[in-house]
Amino acid sequence: MCDTFVLIDEASVWFGKNSDRPPQEAQRIERVPAGTPTESATWIDPEAPPSSCDIILSRPTWMWGGEMGVNRHGVAIGNEAVFTRFVERRENRLLGMDLLRLALQQAHTASDAVDVIVEYLERFGQGGAADANNPRFRYDNSYLMADASSAWILETAGRWWAAKRVDRFAAISNDLTLTTDFDRGAAGMQDAARKHGYWRRGEFSFKGAFGRRFMPWAARAQQRRHCSLTGLQNLASAGEQKDTDVAASLMAILRSHHRGERPSSNADVCMHAAGLFRPSETTSSLIAQLTPHDLPRVFATASSLPCLSLFKPVLWNGADFCDAHPDFWNAWREVIGDTGRHARLRHLIGEFEPQVRTAFFRGDTAESCDLVDRWWQSVQSGGRAVSEKSVPAAC
Repeated sequence: MCDTFVLIDEASVWFGKNSDRPPQEAQRIERVPAGTPTESATWIDPEAPPSSCDIILSRPTWMWGGEMGVNRHGVAIGNEAVFTRFVERRENRLLGMDLLRLALQQAHTASDAVDVIVEYLERFGQGGAADANNPRFRYDNSYLMADASSAWILETAGRWWAAKRVDRFAAISNDLTLTTDFDRGAAGMQDAARKHGYWRRGEFSFKGAFGRRFMPWAARAQQRRHCSLTGLQNLASAGEQKDTDVAASLMAILRSHHRGERPSSNADVCMHAAGLFRPSETTSSLIAQLTPHDLPRVFATASSLPCLSLFKPVLWNGADFCDAHPDFWNAWREVIGDTGRHARLRHLIGEFEPQVRTAFFRGDTAESCDLVDRWWQSVQSGGRAVSEKSVPAAC
C-alpha cells in the first residue's frame, strides 16, 4: 500500500510519496548515472535504451524497478498498487516499478513519462510477483508524475489505461480514481469493457468498468487519500509560504496517522505493520521540489516509518548521508525495534529537522549534511550530546 501526492504552486511543483511494502524488505536510495545500460528489468528484458539522465531512485533491493524517484530533467514519479479486473495472474511481464524506472530513464517532462509508460505497457504488458516472498501477490498500477510546471495521473488495468492532467493538486492511493473525466485513454478500452460485460450503457467510467472494491476497502485507500487531499487543500488555501514551511507541511502529511500520534489502522498514511490485516509498513518516504531552472531538491528518509525518522537531503553529486551509509536501512530497523526509544526519536526530529531544512534551502548543503550526521550520532548514542558544537538556530 502507498500514497503519492503533488502540489503545483506559482514557483514550483512539489511531489511526495510514502512507499508501503513488507516491513522486512530493504529499500534504499540509489543514484543511476546517465548512460547506465538497461540489461533486464525484474522479470523480463524490456529492450530499453540506456538511461538518458541521472536518476535518484528509491528501490526495493530485490527488484530492478523503483517505488519512486526523480530524474535530473526534473521529472518525479510515484506508483500505487491498484486491483483491477485485468491483473495478470500467470505470466511474468513488467512490474509497475519497472515501468516507473523506464520512464525516469527517458522522460524530460511529466507528459513524456505518460508516453513512455504507455508505450512499454502496450508493448509488454504488466505483471509478475510484486513481493519477493509471495509469488501470488500481483497487481496493476497507477502513477502520479510531475515536472516543474505540470503533473499527470496515469491509471492502468492490464494493458488498458487512462490519464488526466492535474490542475492544482492531486493524491492517489490504492484505488482507481479516474472515472469519466480523463483527458487521454487507450484506444479500444470501451469495446473491451463492453465485450467482458463490465460496461453496458451510460457514460464510460474507467474506474467503474475496470476497478474492484474489496482490496481498496480493506486497504482503507479512500481514507488515506482523503487525508492527503485535506493537507494539500490546506496548503493550497494558505497562500504563499516559504519553501521550508511547504516542505515541513508535506512531510507532516507523510507522517500522519488516522488517530493522531498513535498508529492505528490501514487508514494511516504513515503505515505501521501489525499482523495479518495490516501487513505493510512505510519503508521509504520522499519529498521533491521541482523548479524550472534548478536541479530538483530531494529529501528522503531512506528508512522505515517517517514519523520516527529524519527527512535527509539527497544530493545529485552523491556527497550525502544516504551515500555515506549504504546499509542505513538495516541499521535503522534495529533502532526502531526498541519501542521505548520512539518518543526520543520523535523529539530528535523536532530538534534537528527544521535546521536541516533551513540549511538545505539556503544552499548550505555541507551544513545540512553535518546536521544529519549529528542526528544519527544522537540516535545511536541514545540522544546524548555528541559534539561540543551546538546545533544552529533556525534562520
